[in-house]
Amino acid sequence: VPQLIATGSKDRTARVWDASSGKCLRVFEGHLDAVNAVSLSSGGLLATASSDSTAKVWAVCSGRTISSFAEHGGEVMAAAFSQCGSRVLTGGDEGLALVWAAADGRATRPG
Repeated sequence: VPQLIATGSKDRTARVWDASSGKCLRVFEGHLDAVNAVSLSSGGLLATASSDSTAKVWAVCSGRTISSFAEHGGEVMAAAFSQCGSRVLTGGDEGLALVWAAADGRATRPG
C-alpha cells in the first residue's frame, strides 16, 4: 500500500500523490473555488475545504464524491477527520467549527 499525500490548490482541485514516486494518482474536481485544506482518513477517504463555502468527502480509490457540506457562512478554511474517520470537523472564516457525518454530510454534535 503506497503512502499517500494530499494537496489542495487555487485551481479548484485536490490531488492525491504517491509519496515514494511523487506521481499524481488522482485529481479531484468539483469545487467552484480554491481548495484551502485537505485531510486523508485511514479508511481511504479525502476531505476538502473550499473557498466556495463547501466541504466535501471523496473516495480516494474512485474519485467519487461521497458527501458535501454547505453549512458554513463563508470560506471553509480547515478540514480534519475524526480518529475513526466517520466524522469531519471543518473550520470556516466566519469563526465556526462544525462537525458533520462523512457518509452523508449531516451536521452532528461532538461526543
